[in-house]
Amino acid sequence: MIESKAEIQLFTTPSTWVEGESIRQLERVATLPGMLKVAAFPDLHPGKGGPVGAAMLSEGIFYPYLVGSDVGCGMMLCPTDFESSKAKPEKWFKKLKGLEEPLSEEEIAEYLPDSTAIAPEMYPSFGTIGLGNHFVEILKLKNLHHEASFRSSGLHQSALAILVHSGSRGYGDRLLRSHVERHRDGGLIAGSEEANQYLAAAGDNRCIAAA
Repeated sequence: MIESKAEIQLFTTPSTWVEGESIRQLERVATLPGMLKVAAFPDLHPGKGGPVGAAMLSEGIFYPYLVGSDVGCGMMLCPTDFESSKAKPEKWFKKLKGLEEPLSEEEIAEYLPDSTAIAPEMYPSFGTIGLGNHFVEILKLKNLHHEASFRSSGLHQSALAILVHSGSRGYGDRLLRSHVERHRDGGLIAGSEEANQYLAAAGDNRCIAAA
């Protein structure tokens, strides 16, 4: 048995409101075998078995149910050719149409030749940003720290950028359900066949939105 020596760190302030159940979930996670550190952030809240808004560091074992169903979700920050001083994002955002409409079969074939990578029930939504908390934002960059590190990407001070948070089209949920059906909330030993299979599946999530 791998011994647990986790420590809990809260990145909150005295004014941060945190639900008691999320703290209890956090404390439970900290006692799991192999867990070394657990960190909680201001958006901490209860999840299905484990806290949301937290990060965990384990050694020798990991827990897919704590990873959750977000495998395949994505965040992307894209530079534009516009300067924020000349931009009017408050008006432009009204022109962001079609994000709730799926791509055509021809467009899907262009972006994703292997359509089997998409959960059948999610196929019609490919090309949309997804449900829940997924979004597209137009951003004005005001304070860009270490600007030199971003020059190759096209980002620079006072630039206008687009931030996209897209969903997995059911891939992450399928992967999570597949694990829970066999292991419930149990962990996977690093290097084991089952652990390698999970990591391979998690790394093969090709069904993210075409943003």
